[in-house]
Amino acid sequence: MPKPLIEYVQDILSSMDSDEVNSISDTVESMQVATILKNCYEELVANIELPEEYTLFHLDSSSDVSKLISCSYSHLMCNFHGIFSSLC
Repeated sequence: MPKPLIEYVQDILSSMDSDEVNSISDTVESMQVATILKNCYEELVANIELPEEYTLFHLDSSSDVSKLISCSYSHLMCNFHGIFSSLC
């Protein structure tokens, strides 16, 4: 279960040997820590690759019989996560 933002701020301020706070708006320092945490969180969320964003595609088999495992894909692909066989 994620902690509330104030708990993260309190943990960081405690590690910095700063004043104790009960609210993010208690000190300028606590507001700065909260802003940094918010920016880091937004950066992580913006860069995460969620499985629901993945797409399936069809591989075209090679016409050369001597190349048993040769396939091609005609579109630009940025990331590749694996091959799943439909023969199982």
